[in-house]
Amino acid sequence: MPGSSKRAMNIARARDLYARGVSAKEIAELLGVRRSTIHNWSAYDRKRGISWNEMRERMGDPSPYDTLRTLRERMAQMVAEGGRTGPADLAERRQHEKRLLEMTRVLKGCEKTADELTRQLLALEEFAEYCAQNLTREELAVVRRAIEGFTARLQRENG
Repeated sequence: MPGSSKRAMNIARARDLYARGVSAKEIAELLGVRRSTIHNWSAYDRKRGISWNEMRERMGDPSPYDTLRTLRERMAQMVAEGGRTGPADLAERRQHEKRLLEMTRVLKGCEKTADELTRQLLALEEFAEYCAQNLTREELAVVRRAIEGFTARLQRENG
């Protein structure tokens, strides 16, 4: 799969996102490509001895996307259970509906935050790539110092 450095960069991003637990569908949406493209990139890597699934397994800790997936599954289970047996009285039904609505709000907020953070990280990666290709050593040194200062401030604030 020969191609541009942009394609290679997108494949690397897709590989990293997948390893972190992001689904192929979500990766496709974030990178602006078809889901089949993500699967083709994974197959291309597999032929070269790079297994995206093994990378995901090695990551260990669940990603925010894994957590969201678990919450979605639990919510679906709650909906199914409520439909089968259903709370006996009106007060219980209302309480059950209230829990489902609250869970829906939490899920939507988490999904939005996770997507925004992922997009921001992708933009930062693109900025770093741009800097590496377009700035002189002196300009890069200034950017590096600014990043180090910003990182140090974040560490102090989040101690």
